[in-house]
Amino acid sequence: MKTLPGAQLSNGLSEAIKTGLSGYKLFSYFERNIERIRVIDMKAIEHVITRSIRIKADVVEQDEKDTGLRNILNFGHTAGHAIETVKTLK
Repeated sequence: MKTLPGAQLSNGLSEAIKTGLSGYKLFSYFERNIERIRVIDMKAIEHVITRSIRIKADVVEQDEKDTGLRNILNFGHTAGHAIETVKTLK
């Protein structure tokens, strides 16, 4: 992780934040551990990656045909893209 270009690391963490916006405890983990994440504390990063994958897998498993529950992931992505757009416009 420490050798990744900043943009790639940022993009990956953005994806995890989008998942966290879906109403799971992952977003509050980001809030509580933002400094550890910023300095690429591997234990914190591993938690974020593992939790994000688990959340997405659980949601997709419960809603394989994208008929309802998976909308919670769509919400996170919509909100995240809005934030990215505003950041880009500055």
